[in-house]
Formats: sequence, C-alpha cells, structure tokens
Amino acid sequence: MSNENNFDYVLTEPEIAYLIEMVEKLRKKLEIEQDILEKYRQTHKVQVGAENMSPDLGYVTDVFRTKSKLDYYEDLLQRYILANPQSDAVEIGSFVELQIGEFEQPLQIFVTSENLFNIYDIDGYRVISIKSPIGQDILGKKEGDLHSYNTPSAKVTCEVKKVENVKTNTNEKQKHL
Repeated sequence: MSNENNFDYVLTEPEIAYLIEMVEKLRKKLEIEQDILEKYRQTHKVQVGAENMSPDLGYVTDVFRTKSKLDYYEDLLQRYILANPQSDAVEIGSFVELQIGEFEQPLQIFVTSENLFNIYDIDGYRVISIKSPIGQDILGKKEGDLHSYNTPSAKVTCEVKKVENVKTNTNEKQKHL
C-alpha cells in the first residue's frame, strides 16, 4: 500500500500513543537484554561467532526479537498517516455505536485500518479493523443507516446509532522519534 510519500500506515491517535509507549518500553527492555547478554559472555568467556552452537543463543534470540519489534514500531512512527475523519460517516478513527438485532445494549466500536497491536479496547470501545467483516460493512455508513451481514448462524441487521469522528489537525503531526 505504498505511495509516493512513503507513508504506508494509517494510524489513529490512540494507536500512536500506544506505539510511543511501546517504543519507550522496548528501548529499556533491549538495553537490559543487551547488558545481560554482555555479562553472560564475559562471565562464560563466550566467543562471538564460534563455529559450534553458541551457549548464549537464548540471550541472542531475546535481543534479536526485541530489536526486531522495536525496529518495526519505530518504522511505523516514521511512516504513518494520521487518520483524520472529516465527514459524518464511519471512517478509520471513528467511534461508532451499533444496535445489533434485538440486543438491548449497542455495541461500541472504534474503527482502525488494521489492528496492528492487538489492542482490544480503547476508552471502552471495542477495536474493529476495516479488514474484518463488520468493519468492511460499516465503512461509509452514517447515523441511522441500516445494514446486514451474514454470520455462520444467521443474517444480522444492524443500525448505526452514533458516529463520532474526532477531527485532528494533520498540519501538527509530529515525528515522534
């Protein structure tokens, strides 16, 4: 999904806040893991790049995994477009209340482009990706719109009860690194 500006990710403000928090935690974790690895190597006189299987492989693997995740998150922060809902329809970054069938309580959802971080709750709203069946179905709907989708057991009808789009000023987008 690349474009000429090299922005590949559409992220919402809660996702960006989560990313910043995770980058800080991963940097601290990486520093600790690298210290542990270095102390292990010094204590056990491990030669880096030895022909046989290195006894520090577990520590090296930990450092590699943390560094890979950190690099991925830092890349996201460098190459995102801030979701900036501008209409009264459901878009990426919308908070939505859906009345599903005969259920008394409406389902409160927050719409993301992808649930990259496995976040399941933002301010009491369930996180739904536009790649999910319900996410695909409600995209572009407005308050009062009815829509139906199929589940394995039945066809379900929903009504969009409320759409809240928090507008952001994209001119003030900051590079977080």
